[in-house]
Amino acid sequence: MPGTIVYGQRRLGKSHCAEFIKKYLSDLLGYKIAVVLMCVRFHDSYRENDFLDEIMEALGESTPSRAGKVMRQKVIVNRFLVLARRCPYKKVILVLDDAQRLQNMHFEILMTLQNELYMQYKVMLFTLMVGQPQLKTKRDLLIASGEKQITARMMADEIEFVGQRSLEEVKFSFNRIDQHCFYPARSGTTFTQGLAPEAWAADWRLGNEAEPVWTAYTSRREEMRLNPIEEISMEALTKMASYIFQNYANRPEFTGLTPEQTTDVVDSAGMLQLEALGQDENPGGGEEEGAEQTDAS
Repeated sequence: MPGTIVYGQRRLGKSHCAEFIKKYLSDLLGYKIAVVLMCVRFHDSYRENDFLDEIMEALGESTPSRAGKVMRQKVIVNRFLVLARRCPYKKVILVLDDAQRLQNMHFEILMTLQNELYMQYKVMLFTLMVGQPQLKTKRDLLIASGEKQITARMMADEIEFVGQRSLEEVKFSFNRIDQHCFYPARSGTTFTQGLAPEAWAADWRLGNEAEPVWTAYTSRREEMRLNPIEEISMEALTKMASYIFQNYANRPEFTGLTPEQTTDVVDSAGMLQLEALGQDENPGGGEEEGAEQTDAS
């Protein structure tokens, strides 16, 4: 499958997820595979060479002087070939962040690169497009307009990226910090044990705070009319965990958050305010993305 899309609302952690894939995918798969991460930039007008230059920049290549489209593509293909040699299965992954900005021209360029790499060198270039919900809308519009050569190749599957949407998921995340996140790495000392040793010795765990944090956070979302109500982004979750460790769990004789402290944790993380601000400024997805949807259709 040459390509898929991952879409979700802003501030859920999609970009951090892309960085995680770049850093740890080889370890998860058990073999070396190169992951190239690039951010699709917004332009008032789109030109082929601009996009090729952005791919080259992501690959760590500079644009040759007086290079045209063909030369740029050659440099890109050669660089992907070098990266593919590291993988026993001759694969390379290109992660495109903010992919809702892509236009049909960009898809055609990517398919051209895929075709050349596979037809001439049997190298598979897998594209993972990460973006806001407008990316799914773009896929739906392409399917409706019969652009199967794009959707079947570049958007064969879709995955919605969401935050923590249940108390059980929040408990799982906090329990992982208690039991499986070590600092320093492989030290055997978990974050909770190291950052709150006295509370740890008294059998306090971050997981104990999952239910009060979930209840307070979702209540604030309902008050602020944020949708969906039952959702905590991973960024918000980690900020709240850090705030608990830095401001409460390291105190002498700490055994758990009070209701007032839980409210402070939720408010001080700042993510709800940012989300509300973004919703007010961009209720319909933004001028930029709205224009792109028109172009895609």
